[in-house]
Amino acid sequence: MTGIAFVSDPERACAALQQILPSEDDRPVHTEALDSGARIAGWGRLNGQGGPEPRCFRDHLWIAVDGEIYGEVDADRGPLAAPADLIADALLAGRPEEIYQLNGTFAALAWDAREKRLTLIADRLSTRLLYFWTDGYRIAAASRLEALVQDARIPRSLDPDAVLQSLVHQRPFAGRTFYTGVEGLSCGEMVTIAGGRVERRQVWRPAWTGELTDRRQIAGELADRTRAAVRRRLPAAGGRPGILLSGGLDSRMVLAAAGDDASRFHCATVSAWENAETDTARLVADAAGAPFTLFESKPGDFHTLLPEATRLVDGMLPAPLSMSGNYPEIGACMDAAFSGHFLDVMFRGTYQPKAYVNLIRGKAALPKHRPIADARPETISREHHIQSEIRAHTEILSDAGRAQMEEAAVEGVRGALALADFDDRYDAFDIFCLHAQGRHHSNTDFLSLVPWAEYRIPALDRDLFDLYLQIPAHLRVGQDIALRAMEMLSPGLFALPDAGTGKRGTTGPRTRIFWALWSAAKRRAGLTRRRQGPQPWLTEGSWVNWPVWFRQEPNIRRLAEALPDSPRLMDLGLFDRAGLRKAIEGYMAGNASITKLLRQLLTLDSWLAQYPTK
Repeated sequence: MTGIAFVSDPERACAALQQILPSEDDRPVHTEALDSGARIAGWGRLNGQGGPEPRCFRDHLWIAVDGEIYGEVDADRGPLAAPADLIADALLAGRPEEIYQLNGTFAALAWDAREKRLTLIADRLSTRLLYFWTDGYRIAAASRLEALVQDARIPRSLDPDAVLQSLVHQRPFAGRTFYTGVEGLSCGEMVTIAGGRVERRQVWRPAWTGELTDRRQIAGELADRTRAAVRRRLPAAGGRPGILLSGGLDSRMVLAAAGDDASRFHCATVSAWENAETDTARLVADAAGAPFTLFESKPGDFHTLLPEATRLVDGMLPAPLSMSGNYPEIGACMDAAFSGHFLDVMFRGTYQPKAYVNLIRGKAALPKHRPIADARPETISREHHIQSEIRAHTEILSDAGRAQMEEAAVEGVRGALALADFDDRYDAFDIFCLHAQGRHHSNTDFLSLVPWAEYRIPALDRDLFDLYLQIPAHLRVGQDIALRAMEMLSPGLFALPDAGTGKRGTTGPRTRIFWALWSAAKRRAGLTRRRQGPQPWLTEGSWVNWPVWFRQEPNIRRLAEALPDSPRLMDLGLFDRAGLRKAIEGYMAGNASITKLLRQLLTLDSWLAQYPTK
């Protein structure tokens, strides 16, 4: 992806920076020698486009910005041309808090040559990656953990608690990485390094107020602010916006918010076959007057993508196998990829603990909360549905791993909850995932696209996120507000059926719930069957049935079954070889459920194969 880097070392700054910089010949790279012991750099995309270029202000303040900052009015469409100017103005005026009112997705490095002080800056949700290391004498910082660990000065000493957090919750928390002494930034955080000291300061904190309670008013605000968020991100004439469509509501809502500009978008779906989701995506694109492309993914080849997909997420999150093989061709048809991602989290309660109704074989979620006793870290860690299956399969861990696992997982959640202000215990479930967006597993498909095309997620717009903070959790758990907003944005697109239920958007919420439950009940009773794909691991939609894929795709099954024999995993001292083998054998026989855990283990093993500890 695009990136920025900084090194400070009186003896070998130039050599250290060269180790960090990407090696691809077609990436534009901009480097500046700041003094005899400091270097700063920025690099662009694999297609030779763009790239942050470090700039100097008042002869002593060097700034490199990775990402985009957007303007306040319609005239400022697309990212502002000089984001570093805005950050420099705030720092030079001694008002760093102004940086956290900027609207965008960005990270920045600022080196004050007079004070010999490095400042690292994350945006309000830390949506752009930035890592750093210092031994009190030397400094290194970069947008990618993969880049930073190339620096021979940095010891690759694994942090076992961070590894355990990723195994339980599919991510390390707050600023933690897999390596002791290498840290990232969390939401609204600013880090300064000077004189051998590191100071971490959270300049901005998410604070839920729950002050809006009128559903119609909220829906109107949601429609208006989504429209403004999309317009801010639209490139100027000649730019090539695109949107990744699914068969659901969220991406359609973004396209609807584009209004008359919707026909400018190149609509695309990534799927292994023609299915209900691709049918709906085509229908939506046609209704918007926009071109559509189906990019074919190939689950049978996913095992070959694992090493690169692992690097794209710095090894800490499940490797984005579903889309990573299609990134180059996506980038070939769009400069900026829009997505409806996180509209579901913020306005439809995806991560909220929901009540369920029991069906003949299984259960279905209802648009209301299930009772949660409190917002203690122990409760959130146990109740959050993102967690893997490891708590039911502690036999895969060594005695030391079992002893550490629960404490590490709870401590990680405690660190995340400490970064926000909330009174409603249900809001704690959202800060779990929102406190460091760039390091959350559901964001990886989009952030990993950046080497080929910029990703633009309107849901992360400052004004739209502020609206979300004003809505009580019990109003965010259902779909009715989002459906009302969608109808306000585009009655025509709203009326189209969705892929999940086949019902038109005009179908009332209660009727939609009834049909969803009725359809699920009929399938589970064997009265109807989902549309069948050409391979058994293909679902009715565009995503892979991961359990069937692990069990029946021979290449990935071979990799999974080899995990107990991996010296890389066993040398960590966290795993029990016999227990891991037993769990995998049970899974392959259909007697256990460890799909999330297997994906995390395969990613961890792939990362350690490429970047072994030392």
